[in-house]
Amino acid sequence: MQDPFLGFMEYHRKDLEFHNPCREGVRKPSAAKSSLRPQLKTKSDHLHYLIRSVMWEVFVQSSLFALLTSILGSLLFLQNTGVTHNMGHDIANILRPSVELVDDFKFLPTFLLCFVVSKDASRWVEWLDVGFSIQGRIHDIALAIGSAMGESSEWEGVMEVKYTFFRYLSAAHYIHFMKVDSRIPDDPVDCCAELESVGLLTAEEARHLPDAGPMMRDRMFHWISCLIKSQIQKGAILPTSEYYLFEKLSYLRAITATFHDLRDCDQPSALTQMVRVVLEIFLFLVVIAYPIKWFQTDHCFQLFTLVSSLLVHLSYRGLWKVWAVLRPGPFDMTRCDCANIDDLLCYTDITIFQYLCDPAPLTISGLLQPTTVDKNGPAFFSPPAEVMHTSDCNASCLDRVSNACADVPDQTSRAQFPEPNFPLQVSQVQFTMSNDCGALQVDGESTATL
Repeated sequence: MQDPFLGFMEYHRKDLEFHNPCREGVRKPSAAKSSLRPQLKTKSDHLHYLIRSVMWEVFVQSSLFALLTSILGSLLFLQNTGVTHNMGHDIANILRPSVELVDDFKFLPTFLLCFVVSKDASRWVEWLDVGFSIQGRIHDIALAIGSAMGESSEWEGVMEVKYTFFRYLSAAHYIHFMKVDSRIPDDPVDCCAELESVGLLTAEEARHLPDAGPMMRDRMFHWISCLIKSQIQKGAILPTSEYYLFEKLSYLRAITATFHDLRDCDQPSALTQMVRVVLEIFLFLVVIAYPIKWFQTDHCFQLFTLVSSLLVHLSYRGLWKVWAVLRPGPFDMTRCDCANIDDLLCYTDITIFQYLCDPAPLTISGLLQPTTVDKNGPAFFSPPAEVMHTSDCNASCLDRVSNACADVPDQTSRAQFPEPNFPLQVSQVQFTMSNDCGALQVDGESTATL
């Protein structure tokens, strides 16, 4: 069982230094209070897990049934050695066919039990994998938005928009686990109230979002898509990133739906009930048949009966309990072996913060220099002067060629100039360029020398 409290909900997002993350001593998203899954590294960890898990309950139940089987074997021994010697033989003869029945019948419960356990184990792993994929897609969207928006000290609204993306992505991830983890309120109003209390939703957003009911997660994705579209129209997000962002957002919506669909992909009730009935019949036959199958004529205490019955009950009841643990999925915190969603939420919160808030490393290292083109939009980056130095000559030559083309007649001004160092003749215009100079000829006559 994981910690009953979520570390994700223990601080207000307004306390985060979103505008100045590099300053020392600033508040950043905190880590989870417990790990994703129980860590079993030492023998004491394994022993502690066995005691706390359902296997201890299975061991107690199996021991009781094994003790009952051994008692029946001891009673049969007393019947054979006492005054009712003949009665003991009669009882053994009557119950002897049950030994053959157990041997013939054990294949069916073994097959059915292994089948349902295998199916639910695969579903359990797939469910956990989908949870990781959702986390990864949220990281992808935050990474793309953070790189597409860039940074600009001239545009004061860029960090506010990034902070809104941060709030929406984290809130959508939290809402996604509604009705999956008992630590998250099932009621939409209560869930939105908790998100408002930690600064992931504004008062107005928390008032309108519960109207979507079970579709709150999809409404959050709709808000994110509208915010992306509006920032593209304003020029805050590069238009070249539009397809990638909406593709990732659409995939995120689809995979979150798959996550909740896996809850309904359970084994048919008819099959699970049939497995339970067949298993109980088999274990009942074990209690009846094993006192005769492993009967010892020289000891009252039937040790072989006790041990064999214990092993059978422990194996079959253990598999049944394993199936009961796997069936609710990996995010049921009431089970010992579960995935802690607090670790997923906190790690995603930290990652989104880093992608959207941290300054670009290229800016820090000096490889990019911001050049503000529009004060209503973000800065665009250009290489520094030393990087442009090698192409200064060619760029200058191309500028002078363009100026020279302005004096060329209309029928020749439509010439397309190629890359440097390649002669090109279009119609009656020929341009030849070297590293030092270039020449432009029209109709075989020199028009400009650069």
